[in-house]
Amino acid sequence: MINQLVANIKKTGAPIVVGLDPMLNYIPEQVQKKAFAEYGETLEGAAEAIWQFNKEIVDKTYDLIPAVKPQIAMYEQFGIPGLMAYKRTVDYCKEKDLVVIGDIKRGDIGSTSAAYAVGHLGQVQVGSQKYAGFDEDFATVNPYLGSIYKGITGSQLFDSIFIIRQRIIAHIIVSIGMISLSTHWSTPSVAYGNYNESQLSQTGVINIIYCETSRHV
Repeated sequence: MINQLVANIKKTGAPIVVGLDPMLNYIPEQVQKKAFAEYGETLEGAAEAIWQFNKEIVDKTYDLIPAVKPQIAMYEQFGIPGLMAYKRTVDYCKEKDLVVIGDIKRGDIGSTSAAYAVGHLGQVQVGSQKYAGFDEDFATVNPYLGSIYKGITGSQLFDSIFIIRQRIIAHIIVSIGMISLSTHWSTPSVAYGNYNESQLSQTGVINIIYCETSRHV
């Protein structure tokens, strides 16, 4: 997936990401009125307004940008309808060949972190079938749950991890069934994946930490 991001940046010449962090009171009045006319002043109405607002932004920018970053809390506040708008936004952006960075800032331990990984970046097992939950391409993590390695471990690993945090460097160590990250407050100076700092700088991808891991189940 890093290759797609780099390709998108080169194609657009824009090393930027568009945040999709909708706040209802910032959504244009005409968009809200249309949604409320159909669904009422309900959670469903709010979610519809958010979705229509996001869609308009994506339609106007998808050929100019490489990636989007929806912030999940802005959707969660509207309950299940809000999460449905989040998922709808993710799917629509991927249809437009945008890289989707789920700004979910998850951090926990053990089976909980594994479940976050599966729900947002992997596939969940249902009987003999597997299904992608939210299906983002990358996800942000919260490094503040004590030692960061305690927050990013689990028997089911992310296929890829992006940490978009200015000045946070993650040293990624892959071991059997586990991944540990240690943070350093400094400027990027090491290679990540198949790309070194110089290559990333040329495409504008800097302060983005990437690691590709094999999946352990």
